[in-house]
Amino acid sequence: MKKIITRGFSLVLLLVAAVSLVACGGGKKAKLEASYVSDPVVNFMSAYPAYTYKQATFKAQSIDIFSDGTYELTVTETHYSGELLFPNEGEHKVVPRGVTVTTYYGKYAAVEADGLKTLSLEKPTRIVKVNTITTAGSNYSVDTENWTDASGVAVGTEEAPITAEKFLENNAFAKFDLLVNVATNAFEYNSLTK
Repeated sequence: MKKIITRGFSLVLLLVAAVSLVACGGGKKAKLEASYVSDPVVNFMSAYPAYTYKQATFKAQSIDIFSDGTYELTVTETHYSGELLFPNEGEHKVVPRGVTVTTYYGKYAAVEADGLKTLSLEKPTRIVKVNTITTAGSNYSVDTENWTDASGVAVGTEEAPITAEKFLENNAFAKFDLLVNVATNAFEYNSLTK
């Protein structure tokens, strides 16, 4: 009886260890090699003549690179609107309109020379997007690796939901080189195009 209990307990411990390894990805996590940020940019949009306001979107990018040759490129956009004509009195009304944070995951290669590091970013294989814009129907969070029926409806419609593959196809940028100034840990904001 004691042997059966001991073997049973050993089997349970072995099973717990195996599940733990699977849950942790099977071993070591990749080490963060470096983090860089872009210069900020701002875009303006006028809703006139339909509405009497204009909107400013402040954007910045950041990238983390890891020892396993992968990257996480994050684009953060904050949206604000205000009256069409700001009085020149030092005060104005600003309305927060939400935030959009998109993180792209993929592989990269790096070459460093003369104080500059070129990160060759492959087309992303995963996208996570959180959108809190206050316009009706624009508040959602999606992840192409953890896609649900609700995700498809959030970025599509009830009648025509979008698949994770289609969302990735529509939103992934083409392979490009990102040039980093190693002394300042900064790079110019990049327009991400297909």
